[in-house]
Amino acid sequence: MSDADRNADDSQPLYVQNVIAVNGFAFGVIGADIHVHGTGGLPLYLLGAWQPAADTHQDWLRKLPSRMLNARRAVVPFTGRHEELDELREWRDGNGRLGVRWLYGPGGQGKSRLAARFADESAEAGWTVAVAFHGPDADPIEPGSQDLRPDGTAGLLLIVDYADRWLTTNLTWLLKNALLHRNGVITRVLMLGRTMNELPQLRGILDTYQADVSVQPLEALPTGEEGRGAMFAAARDAFAGIYRLRDAAVIQPPPTLEGAEFGLTLAVHMAALVAVDVHAAVTGTDADSSPSPSPGPGPGPGPGPGSRSETETAAEPTPRAEVPTDRPGLTMYLLDRERLHWARLYGDGANAGQDGNGFRTQPEVMNRTVYAAVLTGTLSRTAGTTVLGRLRVPDASEALDDHTYCYPPAEPGTDQVLEPLYPDRLAEDFLALTMPGHRFAYPDQPWAAADTSALLERSDGGPGAGRAPAPWTARAVTFLLSAAQHWKHLGPQYLHPLLLTDPRLAVDAGNAALTVLAGLPDVLPVLEAVEAHFPEGRHTDLDPGIAAVTAILTAHRLGLTRDPTERSLLYAVLTTRQSHAGLDREALDTGERAVECLRGPAAEDPAQHLPGLSGALANLGVCLSAMRRLPESLAATEEAVRLARRHAAEYPGVPQADLARPLSNLVHQLLEADRLAEAVDTALETVHLYGELSDADPDGHRPDLARALINAGIALFQLGHRADAVETGLAALTVFRELAAADPDQYEPRYATSLITVANHLWGMGRGEEACEAATTAVGIRRRLATVNPDAFRPALARSLTGLGVYLWAAGRAAEALETSQEAVAQWRELAVVNPVLHEEFLAAALSNLGNRLAALDRPAAALAATEEAVQIHRSHATTGKAVNRENLGMALNNLGNRLAAVDRVTDAVNASEAAVGIFRTLAEEHPSAYRSAVARALANLGAHWARLGFVRKGLALVEEAIGIQQEPAPANPAAFTTDLRRFEALRDMLRAELAD
Repeated sequence: MSDADRNADDSQPLYVQNVIAVNGFAFGVIGADIHVHGTGGLPLYLLGAWQPAADTHQDWLRKLPSRMLNARRAVVPFTGRHEELDELREWRDGNGRLGVRWLYGPGGQGKSRLAARFADESAEAGWTVAVAFHGPDADPIEPGSQDLRPDGTAGLLLIVDYADRWLTTNLTWLLKNALLHRNGVITRVLMLGRTMNELPQLRGILDTYQADVSVQPLEALPTGEEGRGAMFAAARDAFAGIYRLRDAAVIQPPPTLEGAEFGLTLAVHMAALVAVDVHAAVTGTDADSSPSPSPGPGPGPGPGPGSRSETETAAEPTPRAEVPTDRPGLTMYLLDRERLHWARLYGDGANAGQDGNGFRTQPEVMNRTVYAAVLTGTLSRTAGTTVLGRLRVPDASEALDDHTYCYPPAEPGTDQVLEPLYPDRLAEDFLALTMPGHRFAYPDQPWAAADTSALLERSDGGPGAGRAPAPWTARAVTFLLSAAQHWKHLGPQYLHPLLLTDPRLAVDAGNAALTVLAGLPDVLPVLEAVEAHFPEGRHTDLDPGIAAVTAILTAHRLGLTRDPTERSLLYAVLTTRQSHAGLDREALDTGERAVECLRGPAAEDPAQHLPGLSGALANLGVCLSAMRRLPESLAATEEAVRLARRHAAEYPGVPQADLARPLSNLVHQLLEADRLAEAVDTALETVHLYGELSDADPDGHRPDLARALINAGIALFQLGHRADAVETGLAALTVFRELAAADPDQYEPRYATSLITVANHLWGMGRGEEACEAATTAVGIRRRLATVNPDAFRPALARSLTGLGVYLWAAGRAAEALETSQEAVAQWRELAVVNPVLHEEFLAAALSNLGNRLAALDRPAAALAATEEAVQIHRSHATTGKAVNRENLGMALNNLGNRLAAVDRVTDAVNASEAAVGIFRTLAEEHPSAYRSAVARALANLGAHWARLGFVRKGLALVEEAIGIQQEPAPANPAAFTTDLRRFEALRDMLRAELAD
């Protein structure tokens, strides 16, 4: 039985669980990966099984009405949004193995409630439902294990909340998780965010996984009785049940319910909650006006039964007995109830609970603690003590205890403190109303600005290049900026001065903060200050926000100048930033405008404007290439080169880099267009130019020279000039070796890639030992890199091993070649188990190579098993709708024909080889120079198989066709084609002799 057969008989997969313990916290998952990076060793995110909302004690909920607005408590039954829920069901049950949907809308729009309802329904329908928590912002998951295996279920649904606030790199790692890439498991990922700013940048990796990507905006609630009226009634009845009211129907919605500010689900729920709370106070059923029992068990009610009592006496007047009719009024009413609750607890603090401790924190101190918690989010007790230490809060330990009593952590029994006020929009409003500068009837606090600045203070006391931000900076700044969207005083009164003093805070806060900042009014001076701290090149976690800020600044600066060069340069900068952010369509539009700025001026004054127009056209070519508009891309780049040449000819002494840059782009596009001879000439010219530039400025241009040399080697090799390709590639290795020695972090990965490229050139020249040496060096580098970061570099190591096995065989080192090829298969097999979508194609290629090694070592049965498994993988991709690498499938089928013939299954060999010929003929029609030889080899093999079946004349005709194809380029490049040609000719002569007999 073959290995493939044995694997097919394994009915029970083996599950291995790796548990990571950090600072006493241990967490594990079954059926998924844990991605851990950074010096702290903390997970980038946590995965957990979806948990339906648990019951919560009604008495505890009544103490603070805002508790009822927390979506995770699900006090209000799901109401409305039926069309949106239908859309989600249709998406979930649609075609495709992997689907990703980005659901977005403003804060308070009801995204979390809709997702929760959808998750509950999906679980009831037989789906495995999981949730992902972002590392820095994650609600803690109970230490232990999470079993996320979707075996035997309808599929897997993963909910990702606050996706727009995740670091892009962390989202990228999440999308690589084995949980999402199990063969045969229908998988859906629902991402929630206030904006869809992150999505364009993620499309690239989602395309890699062949994911179906869609977006779903969550619009404002519809008006009318069937819309907001029905939602108000459902919320009112639910809240009335908590208050034990019997006459809820008499509570009417505010007359402003149909206004724009009540388009949010949260706003309607707030209106219902306040109306019920006021009614309860007026009718004497206010829960806070009389004693009540200690809270019972359930999520969030504090330390649990038997702890200190919430029996209260009114230390302040109850909230006013009229129902506010606007959003600010509702917000202030609910915040007044929070403050009243703290005051009553403190006033009753002498009545200790069973633990012997009363509530000892003064309302003013509790106010500061709640404010800090909104900015920092939930922290460990050690970190929470540090926070209150920064604010010089007296009796910090008591304040943390009392705050935890009012606002218990999501997971009881942990050491988490400073659970923030929920929902987020209410917390943002609390920040804004606490900060001085507004004119609403809510008491602002003179300490708010100083406390905020203290929390955002860097580790050594102030702004500067070497000072680390506080761990909670991203959350704090993002919440403040989000609050500033709705409260006009917060920006001018506090945020603008803060960011002008330390603009790097906005960059430290991350992409989401930059995006919000870009949308605020009257922030141009702040944006300009922040821009000075942007990284020069790509930055995955910041690129979308940087693009948003750059777009605002560009629009402003364009209005200040009519100079065409300045305008084109402004567009060029924006084009680059949009391209980095994955905004390819927007980058193309901006790139076209950059060109338009200089068309007319370049015709009138070529001396001044031709270089700028050439550069703009080169950028436009890159943008068109990203949109797969290849003919237009090539035309734009060729025009860029022509203009650069013209300028250099007419105005001697212009910088050579003005020509080198578009020439470098042109090499890639000519190769893509199969114009190989032109690509070679262009590549060699690029090498010459960068060589001169590197001589004059080594630090500035040696990396450019190394890349140009590698590109030239690839072009030469594809054209068949293999000796020149080797010489050029070896020159590139010399440069990359020196660069890697000086800066290994930046250049070692590229050096290893170049070594593999040159090894392939050497192998093509028959210089097997040198190919082995280069590939062995690359394997050593990638082994070391894979030890440090296996997720990033282990696939590169496996690719290197696959190539090394081929080169070792060519060098006559059969035993080492077999061992290396087997290791390559083992590596790819493990990677494919984790992520079959990305790695199964590579496993198939490694298996096909291993089959060749085994066949040459006269192990036909094992060779056939390996090759059959390779073809099976390719064909399974085709049947599941995945994109298939036709070249790899063609090679595997060609090999399979030979393996089948070796065990006397010649008819099957003919069928496999005919399929290979068909594939390579199609590929050769698209790229003749690249696939001409592959067609010839497949034809020769097919001819041999037909002859063996007794159809010698038919076999001879196929072999002669192969010879004709191979002879066409052979005279110009004999070294590249002579070996195969001689083999074909020998086969032809043998068949002719057989016919003559």
